[in-house]
Amino acid sequence: MCEVVILGRSTAELELLRPLLADSPYKPYRHLGGLSRRDIVGFWLDTVVEQGQCGSVTACVRDGRIAGFAVLNELMWESSVIGRRIWGIEQLVVAPGESDGGHILDLLVARALSLAADQHADTVHCKRFTDDMTACHTLERNGFRLVDTQLVYGRGLGDVATESSSPGHETGRLTIRLADRTDVGDLVQVARASFKDFFGRFHSDHRLPPGAASKIYEEWIRSSLDGYADHVVLAEEDGVVAACSIWRKPSAREAKLSIRVGHYSLGMVHPDFQRRGLFTAVTRRGLQLLEGAADYAVGPTHVNNHGVQRGYARLGWQIVDATHTFHAWLR
Repeated sequence: MCEVVILGRSTAELELLRPLLADSPYKPYRHLGGLSRRDIVGFWLDTVVEQGQCGSVTACVRDGRIAGFAVLNELMWESSVIGRRIWGIEQLVVAPGESDGGHILDLLVARALSLAADQHADTVHCKRFTDDMTACHTLERNGFRLVDTQLVYGRGLGDVATESSSPGHETGRLTIRLADRTDVGDLVQVARASFKDFFGRFHSDHRLPPGAASKIYEEWIRSSLDGYADHVVLAEEDGVVAACSIWRKPSAREAKLSIRVGHYSLGMVHPDFQRRGLFTAVTRRGLQLLEGAADYAVGPTHVNNHGVQRGYARLGWQIVDATHTFHAWLR
């Protein structure tokens, strides 16, 4: 018998999750062999505590121990941009070895959907590792649909090929520099053209309002220039903005890890300027800008975005993990 309860938001109460996190094979940054298990579990628990401050942490309790838990939050940025109330199951974990793990996750997902419905959510999103088949099948049983699969790439930052570290390096017709707020109009146009016929989760979910998918990437640019990103690298050919890459330094939590992880948030090249090495150029510069602040970089791409995958390979990135994303509509 498993009792479904809402845990308190205090660090002391959420500390009850630590044994489950320690045993789970689906830890964040599980591909980084240099991180100790203790560091990863501490990082993960801190993440859950932060997520729980604004959302709800639901747990299945059996014989006085936590057998599984889920964290539900409203995805405020997505809700604002798309104009629908979008919530996310940000954590969905069952203790390994439970003979009825699927049933435990069913209870957690059902409660999460009920809580989201009580808050008048329109849709609920959830991302899981591709090898977490128990969770993936649970989401499908409960009305979620697969909307995309992403590969996670990673590479160390100690041996980035040197160019110029100055933001304004020029080679012939090409200029690589840091973008600022005055570039927003040009970069929004690049985003609009680059993602017009894309295949990501916002494009593949036809329940979203018309134009919502492209708007996501346009607003991503605006938010990045307004402070979400630490570096926005821009490429110009003969003064025309043609490509960019967006980077974030390690968060405060990530900076505490023995391997500091930075993020390649988004890269794009205008269709008129593809196959000219611009993705490689803006990616290399972003890696250089992360050096000193991070030891390792991670960057996602869609499983069938072969152009980006070839670009990653040229710069020494390797596939380190993969995720599925699911959406469920409530109304």
